[in-house]
Amino acid sequence: MYCCAGTHGKTTTSAIISHLFHSSGIHFKAFIGGIMKCFDSNLSIQEMIT
Repeated sequence: MYCCAGTHGKTTTSAIISHLFHSSGIHFKAFIGGIMKCFDSNLSIQEMIT
């Protein structure tokens, strides 16, 4: 789990980390302040399919 706090850069930092997780194949859930182009949403739920 990660959390970004502060005055500036939270959405950008969260988007970059989420994009890195997604590109690396890491399963994660993310709620981001802005709409990410690669997800077409501000919510990403990467579930492992078994």
